Amino acid sequence: MGKRYDNEAAALQLLDHYVLDQQVETLEAITPALLDAFLDSRPRASARSYNHLLSVLRRFFRWLDPEVSPRFRRQNSL
Repeated sequence: MGKRYDNEAAALQLLDHYVLDQQVETLEAITPALLDAFLDSRPRASARSYNHLLSVLRRFFRWLDPEVSPRFRRQNSL
């Protein structure tokens, strides 16, 4: 295929660093409020950049566990 996912990897690394900084230790501790705070901590110059970050998070949590995904739809984050 030859596809590269550098931008997606960078977005997930941002989330990883944020989660570590917040001392989150389990997947269950990642809440919609935490994701909202993460998105708020990453100011974006354009809507396209923000939407890309949001899209990466959505796809990651859907891939991670289809049963976890609905829990993140309660707020505007995902």
